[in-house]
Amino acid sequence: MRLEPQIDQVRLMACVAAEYGVALRRLTYIPRGEASYSYVAESGDGARYILKVLDVSRLARIAVQRMTFVLPLLHELRSKTLLPNVPQPIFTVAGAPVAFCGDCRLVLLDYVEGVNPDRATFHRPDVWARPARDVAHLHAATEILESPCPDIEMFEIPFETALLEGMAALAKVTTADGPGPQAPASLLLPQADTMMALLARLRELADLARDLASSNVLCHTDIHRWNLLIGADDAVTIIDWEGAKRAPAEHDLFAFNGDDFPAFLDAYLSAGGVRDLHAETFGFYFYRRNLEDLTDYIVRILYENDDAQSVMDVSATRSECLASWPHMEASIERVREQLAESLL
Repeated sequence: MRLEPQIDQVRLMACVAAEYGVALRRLTYIPRGEASYSYVAESGDGARYILKVLDVSRLARIAVQRMTFVLPLLHELRSKTLLPNVPQPIFTVAGAPVAFCGDCRLVLLDYVEGVNPDRATFHRPDVWARPARDVAHLHAATEILESPCPDIEMFEIPFETALLEGMAALAKVTTADGPGPQAPASLLLPQADTMMALLARLRELADLARDLASSNVLCHTDIHRWNLLIGADDAVTIIDWEGAKRAPAEHDLFAFNGDDFPAFLDAYLSAGGVRDLHAETFGFYFYRRNLEDLTDYIVRILYENDDAQSVMDVSATRSECLASWPHMEASIERVREQLAESLL
């Protein structure tokens, strides 16, 4: 969760009017997301949109680079009814996918009605099956889409330097640095050896996954319950497509691991999903996502946050990253067993 930024909303609305020709009367902040700040934007005629504001932070800069592919992709997925519920991007009056507002970049999308499912709802069999089918349809659409996908999985670890530099910076933290950096230093420095072992295991899994040479398909790469909306008609919409890329199907499937994964996998395979699946590739994504999230938290805490956001991010570091470390290898073996049963 991200605290609302100190952004001049009057200026934001003026930028939207100038760039998109849409006159807004109200912005309501949505405290979700990592790469961008999001708002429900209401126009004078009552129409609603989602406005994403991408600043100069590390994650936002990465997201902006991808938007020139992602937004035309969403338009094509929707116009061809391959995934008819995805958000419809709004292009600027000049036809550009991204608008400028000072140092920030803006993205405008149609508003999609719905709420994020709670954990119990998310794991209901009837709900579980719908994103499974959508993911299968997305993967199957890879070769019929016209939108080029420049981002292809190479099993790299692009955050490794930032992680190592962040840990080196935490090692230099003193009491004079204030509470923001002190809390992550106290939490993470005692775990430095474990973290290096996890990084070494990630490199090993990257080599194994690369050697398996699974077929690359179009993946969302970040499907979880906060990126799903359930509408009044029980339709499920996948949102936040900034990470879309061509990758092994495991990149989308790993987030659904757990006791209910066999049911998800059955629905996915029944809808025409990829059958060439490997536990080692799941493991690569387990490890990479964990350490990538850890890196993002460290970078934000050290260089981008105020103290209040840092308190929240340190808590998330503990609960979302460190808490998973003892279970990562067991998760790989459980997926191996589940795949053996489902792919008979």
